[in-house]
Amino acid sequence: MQGGTEPATPVALWSQAARLDGLSDGLRLRIHHDWAAALAAAGEHEQATHPYTVAVDVMTRLAWTGLSRGDAEHRLTAWPTIAVDAAASATAGDTAGQAVRLLEDGRAVLWSRHLRMRPQTGLLRAVRPDLADRVDGIAAQLRHPAPSP
Repeated sequence: MQGGTEPATPVALWSQAARLDGLSDGLRLRIHHDWAAALAAAGEHEQATHPYTVAVDVMTRLAWTGLSRGDAEHRLTAWPTIAVDAAASATAGDTAGQAVRLLEDGRAVLWSRHLRMRPQTGLLRAVRPDLADRVDGIAAQLRHPAPSP
């Protein structure tokens, strides 16, 4: 040790890295997951809740609406247990309500994406059924694009 400074712990480094600007969502997810997992492994479950919550939130951005469903699913396959790990840590940290929210948020990533892609044409259909049909047709094309030539 030079100058009396102790080397930073991995948890401290992940905490610092999490505050960096300009990180890709994939890297931000990795950092928060690893930070939370290190805290949980050390029995610091209450402290792990924040980075786990951010990691689950970032999963939503990884599956953003502009991706095809297949691409979104592919991005998420690298993180099959993150919501469960987050909920387990929250439960161990005596924050059962947060555990339920984390599980629900993780479960709902693709479902909420699907709901955002569905047009809400009920009111429009009552006034202009022709436009409602057109919106439904465009939405169907977006969900199932024709193959490129």
